[in-house]
Amino acid sequence: MCGRICFFLFLFSIFPLFATEYEPWLGHIYEFEWRPSLIYQSYSPFSSQRKRAPSRDLFLDISLCNSLPNPPIGLEIQTTQAWTKKQQGDLDQLKVTGRYVVQDDIIGDPLSLTIGCSYIQAFAKSLKDISSFHHGLYEQELFLSIGRETPDETLWNSRWWGVFAAGIAEQGSPWLRFQLNYHQRHEEKHEIRGFFDSLWGLGKKKLGLSDFHGYGAVQHQSIDIGLRYTYLLKFYGSASLEYSYRIYARHFPAHAHHLLAQILYSFGL
Repeated sequence: MCGRICFFLFLFSIFPLFATEYEPWLGHIYEFEWRPSLIYQSYSPFSSQRKRAPSRDLFLDISLCNSLPNPPIGLEIQTTQAWTKKQQGDLDQLKVTGRYVVQDDIIGDPLSLTIGCSYIQAFAKSLKDISSFHHGLYEQELFLSIGRETPDETLWNSRWWGVFAAGIAEQGSPWLRFQLNYHQRHEEKHEIRGFFDSLWGLGKKKLGLSDFHGYGAVQHQSIDIGLRYTYLLKFYGSASLEYSYRIYARHFPAHAHHLLAQILYSFGL
């Protein structure tokens, strides 16, 4: 396991890739952002008819990001490795995201508005893994991000932003996703973010455990709420801890707890 983790860390340290986020603001121009994240997930058993231990999963997510000024776009490549009941350190997904800034409130527009798209490549094991969200092997998602920040001298003091996304795979029905976020910064070192995240599958079937081939045909629904704390490291990036809890689920893992630890390291060439 340690060998595979080191391999992926090395892989993303040498690839000349670019980056983006769902936020409607780009990062520093020509500056790379490397984000390794470790996510712990625990949720209740699906069946209440028999006693089963809660599922406990671990995901290693690594991305590399950058932004370009003309045109104002951001690009990202991301990989996820999973340790679940179905996957034992397997490559869960590869994801590439592009984003284009339509309006930017930092330069005087009323709001910041960004449109983007993602391509997600899942694999045979991850598609059949209930702990990992995939509709199919080849997934595409379009999203719209909008937000505004309150400036404080040269930096921002608070900001809000939301995302609406729609996705589809080569099988099953589309899904919709909505997220709302609010950030508050204190003393240029501490940042608190609260968020609301919902996911809705437009399939017709109930969740079946015996013959599961992804969420594409499932009428799944979920709502998560969470809180993230970020400590800003001057000149280097940031360190974050995040916790979220699933307050509603239908045909989806219920009572899910997520704990995320992330490092953001920024550097130039």
